[in-house]
Amino acid sequence: MDVMSEALRACQKTSMRWIHHLKMRIRELINVVLAVPKIKFLFLGGCGEAYYCSTSGAEADWESSHSLLCTGERSDPAHREPLLKFNKHANGMI
Repeated sequence: MDVMSEALRACQKTSMRWIHHLKMRIRELINVVLAVPKIKFLFLGGCGEAYYCSTSGAEADWESSHSLLCTGERSDPAHREPLLKFNKHANGMI
């Protein structure tokens, strides 16, 4: 067996070990995710776009910023249009 063939086989063995290791970690992560209790997200507020896991979280977000920055379809059109234009400008779309 020449040196190149031996190096290639060693590389393949290492790759296979890493693939096996990654598969095992992915399975572990999937099991953790499946074990987490499902959270029922609450649809709160007038915009129709935001979801929260608690009423207190929704209220805190609304008070801190969401009421001012919301661009959801059911948000106040007087606020929505300027924010949508700003978002397009900020993202280089206009």
